[in-house]
Amino acid sequence: MSFVRKKGFIIKLENYRAIFNLSFQYAFKNYKTLVGLSIFLITCLLIFAHLWKIAATKVGAVSLDPQQLLWYIAFNEWALISNPNTEENMQEDLHSGHLAYLLSRPISYLGAAFAEAFSTLCANLLVLGSITFLFTWQQIGSLLFQSWDSFSWSFSD
Repeated sequence: MSFVRKKGFIIKLENYRAIFNLSFQYAFKNYKTLVGLSIFLITCLLIFAHLWKIAATKVGAVSLDPQQLLWYIAFNEWALISNPNTEENMQEDLHSGHLAYLLSRPISYLGAAFAEAFSTLCANLLVLGSITFLFTWQQIGSLLFQSWDSFSWSFSD
């Protein structure tokens, strides 16, 4: 009895893995979306880096140097822009009536949607992460860990 349950669980995981693989391949084949997200990411990095540089020089409230600020902005924008729009896809399925068709399948709708979203997230993190790293490295000329030399950690007063 327990072997049957385990075997059924393994079969379900194989289904979700197949959905993950197909969605991952689709995310890479849909290169126009990745190019658009990359252009948007670079635009955001340029705008926010310039704004932070101006804010740091005018106000002086930021104790980090501009190189560290650009790395900080790069990591944040990378994480924010890489997220897929899973809730919008689910809402579109609900409003279009496609959800009724998907619920009658032998695989869980939520499991399939999350496997698809996770694969899109992984593809976006890989592509946008490499673009973010290369762009920030090109702008600054040093890696993040090399720019930490000027940053002083003080935990005690």
